[in-house]
Amino acid sequence: MADVYDALTSERVYKKAFSHEVAVRMICGGECGAFNPLLLRCLEEIGDLMQERLNDSNSGKNNEKELQSLLEEKLHPRGVSVSERTLQLLEHERMKSSFYAAMSEEIQFEYTISPSMIVLSEWGAEKLNLPEVIMNPFEDKRTKNLIDIEDIKELADILQHTSSEEPVVKYDCMMNINEESRWMQIVCQAIWSGEEEPKLTEVIGKAVDIHEEKLRIDALETMASHDSLTKLLNYEYAERKVREKIKESPGCRYALIFIDVDNIKEANDNYGRMFGDQILVHVAETLRQTIQEDEIAARVSGDEFLILAKCEPDINKMAERISHALDSSYENFKISVCMGVAEVESPDTNYDTLFRNADAALLAAKHSGVGRCKVYR
Repeated sequence: MADVYDALTSERVYKKAFSHEVAVRMICGGECGAFNPLLLRCLEEIGDLMQERLNDSNSGKNNEKELQSLLEEKLHPRGVSVSERTLQLLEHERMKSSFYAAMSEEIQFEYTISPSMIVLSEWGAEKLNLPEVIMNPFEDKRTKNLIDIEDIKELADILQHTSSEEPVVKYDCMMNINEESRWMQIVCQAIWSGEEEPKLTEVIGKAVDIHEEKLRIDALETMASHDSLTKLLNYEYAERKVREKIKESPGCRYALIFIDVDNIKEANDNYGRMFGDQILVHVAETLRQTIQEDEIAARVSGDEFLILAKCEPDINKMAERISHALDSSYENFKISVCMGVAEVESPDTNYDTLFRNADAALLAAKHSGVGRCKVYR
């Protein structure tokens, strides 16, 4: 820094000398490179005194020595012990850390295993309305109210399976921030002891609010995977899920059922397309109530739907049960459907074969009349 100051305030062939005030402003403003913030603060504080002493000096070397002497005196004042100076530097680092945490709106924390204690950053503690230091946090009702116990257990298990080579973990969960449930991402690093058999001793990390981003991504995923009218899965996403189901459970008996609403054209022609759409929504809701939680219902296109359901012992009775549930009425308009059913006959049955068989059965049912059901044989 002394060299830079001397260069600025000395006349050169290519430039005139800058005044003391301009030189200090340029150095502190970052125009001459990056310097330790503590040094810059010292330069600002001793600026006037430095100018007075330098005015009394005659040579560039004396100037440099004077500046270094002043900075040394400021950095290492007489009467301040090494431990006191260390504490001052630590406090300076703490202030910087608190500033950065507040600017980034991150809840920074440190957790030690023994003793069980969590230390929050000043901004984080204020955000959570908690003290900065909490002893035995997993027994404290305030922290228990902050995050679900199951999430704590899962995160703890993940951390126990880290290593000193791969210590970083990311975990998304809901947290209760000032009586509001919000999605947060916890990014933390496990710290292991250097013993022959390493032990997890500490965890440092931060919690970042990702609520709006999470909701936006979930909404986009829903738009990509669901039919906008009926809110059932769309065909492309349903096909992928059906293929996964068949592949993951090769020995399980499934039935793929294609459904066609018989008289939707009549509803559209006589009552308008909005009424026809309401009938499709009604059929979709009936399908949702008919299937089990691990089964699949989707809108294929127009007035066609599909179900992937676990086969019951009698596949014909199962088809009749579903058909009977769908044969209903909406605002006095009679609804009936045709159905084509195909069963996963062996572990070798793939989706394409199942699709062709169910489609052929549906075509046969539609040729037989309204309200008919055919099982592929």
